[in-house]
Amino acid sequence: MGLANLYRLLARVWIQEADETLLDELRAGELNVALTAAGCSIPQASAIEELALDYCQLFIGPKNPLRPVQSVWSEGQLEGAPAASMRDVYLPLLPDFVRPHQLMPDHLGIQLAFMSDLIDADVEDLPARFFADHLAWTKPLTDTSSARAQTDFYRTFIQLTADFLTSESAIR
Repeated sequence: MGLANLYRLLARVWIQEADETLLDELRAGELNVALTAAGCSIPQASAIEELALDYCQLFIGPKNPLRPVQSVWSEGQLEGAPAASMRDVYLPLLPDFVRPHQLMPDHLGIQLAFMSDLIDADVEDLPARFFADHLAWTKPLTDTSSARAQTDFYRTFIQLTADFLTSESAIR
């Protein structure tokens, strides 16, 4: 699996709850081998409701959600400087980038998806700058959400995200 595709996969997991299509993709060939090696077991479709409940209690609410939004974790508010930076500095650099589900621009899933497009665009030095500005903030979120996750699926994917971004920070 290529680097951009790994960013894209992690983005998908953070952007919306797991569904049958995602689980089918995760069970397919090379991806399944890689995830199994990383200690991730892919649940059966019968677990969709449990996964949806876990995703919602983690990131949506109704009670104490852990918003995967950079402004919340770095400034304690929505629509802070990280959102403005995404909207005013970075998103215009890739005019064809489509923000999924119209989430806040500094949502972790949007940032991961944007990074995958930056890597595909092969723009010199920009991925490293973007990573420093918009992907180096995630440790408090991943630590807290991993501890709160009720399913192995989300616990594992949150930890995969944390480990992946830690390894990426070492090379960026």
